Amino acid sequence: MRASYLIACAVLPVAVLAASLVGTAAAQPPDLPGFLEVEKIGPAKPSSNEGKWTFNMKRPYVISINEKLPVANAARNRLVAGLHDRGQLDQFVFEWFGSDRDAPDRLNLVIGQNFPVGAAQAVIATFAADSALPVYIHRRTADDEFGHTQRVYVGSLRNRGEEPMKAEQIKALLNPVLTHDELMQLLPEATN
Repeated sequence: MRASYLIACAVLPVAVLAASLVGTAAAQPPDLPGFLEVEKIGPAKPSSNEGKWTFNMKRPYVISINEKLPVANAARNRLVAGLHDRGQLDQFVFEWFGSDRDAPDRLNLVIGQNFPVGAAQAVIATFAADSALPVYIHRRTADDEFGHTQRVYVGSLRNRGEEPMKAEQIKALLNPVLTHDELMQLLPEATN
């Protein structure tokens, strides 16, 4: 009896430590070349490149993720790995938001109209395709001095739309032959 008690005392702390490390590892940012995550997006500025905006470290695109979304860290890490594999990671700056809010009861995804189609589809596939939350996806057509048309907000705090997207609508957004214009036409405009 004493031997089994000693084994239990030795194994339990190791199991607890291993479980806590797994959670910690998922929360750690990926260690990949080109990955940039900041606390706050720097002032967006129109560049001399045909009126396009640039953000931190002159990156042209922003992906903002609500940290209260279910499995937000793991999903972000999958998205980062996919963008890295495509050789596009150095075009994006990542940020978290929503720490002072409750967990959302729906997934609001807002995609800027100038966001690259492949990256937009990667965001949709990562966060919306298998979401346990109802999914609402809109496109942003106005910059409003923040470069919104070159950003994606995953878990936006502003609710838009009355009916969530159906699974077949989300699947249609992931069609690999869609052009940028075709993808944007499938998305309702974010009016507020």
